[in-house]
Amino acid sequence: MRATQQLDAIGSRTNELLNKPLDPRAAEAENMRYSVFDLNTYLTANDTKFSSWIELYGPETLPQDNYTHPTKWDFSNIEMTLASGPFIVSGYGNRTEIPPSPFSMRDIVIVTDGSCASTCSIFTDLMRRHGSKFIAVGGRPQRGPMQAVGGVKGAQVLTFRYLYYVVWFLYEKLSTPEEQALLEKTRVGEMYQKGLFTLGRLGSRGRNSAVNFRNAIWNEDKARTPRQFVYEPAECKTFFTPDALYDPLAWWTRLAKSWWGLKDICV
Repeated sequence: MRATQQLDAIGSRTNELLNKPLDPRAAEAENMRYSVFDLNTYLTANDTKFSSWIELYGPETLPQDNYTHPTKWDFSNIEMTLASGPFIVSGYGNRTEIPPSPFSMRDIVIVTDGSCASTCSIFTDLMRRHGSKFIAVGGRPQRGPMQAVGGVKGAQVLTFRYLYYVVWFLYEKLSTPEEQALLEKTRVGEMYQKGLFTLGRLGSRGRNSAVNFRNAIWNEDKARTPRQFVYEPAECKTFFTPDALYDPLAWWTRLAKSWWGLKDICV
């Protein structure tokens, strides 16, 4: 995550109150538990818990900007998992016994037209890291490599409306009058003061406007390069043909026979 003044202010205050149950504002802070600002939501790159917000926030100074230390979701935190979706991730909680896969990775190929982004990029990256191969279809009318994922590879977005709500919540519910006075002189205060005006100029008052919140990086990448800037060509590129529109069954059959045959569709 980009290490911003706003993130630090929200995260530090939220986690301070979550660890002080007797504080008058602790009950309000419970609304932030299991959110993206809750320290207990994350693991370090080494699969250990962060001991403090400072340990998570850092920041790390990279050539591009300042960033937090790398984080992973803590899927063993079942309450957090259920708070973000009505299911438990396979391998955790009461789903530790994973049935065998019905298909071998050598029997799977993923076909995309490059229109893959965000959640799709996360899914395809997991599949690639487990051995799946890719066919990219279409693209520019030229031979040669093409990426299977042509869209953004960010790991998570937050809407403008949610960001304003979090700043408002920090200011109105989690801060004392003295703390509010200090926040007014920061970027948090600027967002609080100008946020409603900005949302009023956006469609759906910011519900459909979002900004990338978390970069996706590989754990082994010491340079911390966001995957957005990593070139990943598919194993095969081919072109659309008329039967892709008029006879999809024949088109898919031709792709499959070629991929597990001579691969003569690849250009």
